[in-house]
Amino acid sequence: MVKVIKLIEKFGKDLASEKHWLAAEYNYLQEVKKLLQEAARQLVSGNPLRPIKEALRDFRQIGRSQRRITRFEGRRKNDLKELMKILPRYAQEFFNRVEQDMSVAEAHLTKGSSLFIGDLRNKIKRINIDLEILEKLMHEENLNRVANYRGVVKEEILDLEKHLAEMVKWVGALSVNLKREEQEEKKLEKMAA
Repeated sequence: MVKVIKLIEKFGKDLASEKHWLAAEYNYLQEVKKLLQEAARQLVSGNPLRPIKEALRDFRQIGRSQRRITRFEGRRKNDLKELMKILPRYAQEFFNRVEQDMSVAEAHLTKGSSLFIGDLRNKIKRINIDLEILEKLMHEENLNRVANYRGVVKEEILDLEKHLAEMVKWVGALSVNLKREEQEEKKLEKMAA
């Protein structure tokens, strides 16, 4: 019985850690969104390169958060696998359903925020390059090309904002499912005590 209680507690601890890093990722996504809006405002007059460089810095933090989420997710899944051997059938079915829901959200988040292949990374880098090109065009004082290129950069920023909104949606979905698992874990703790 003591082993069961310790296993449930370990599962709860890993679940809490995963939720903590998921919240951190959410905060960084919100910060990147704010920086993109600032870059869009500064596109006409100002220096839009500064907020984009800050967004790239925050993106690194998103990647780090995602790696930690993945680490605690693995631990949580291993704990759950051990728990499944001793859980009643209804609890096994519940956790299987929640894990299935979570796998979809996790796949979307990993694809979007991966430090190496992530869509978010590629889009921010593309905007950064385009802003540097725009800065060079402004020195040439070719107003038509500058205006056209501003429009292109503005569209890229809007596209990235849509992508961020999609990622925030998946973070929310994952958070809801983690909360469901946490509630069930609390019930199991009470039953085992």
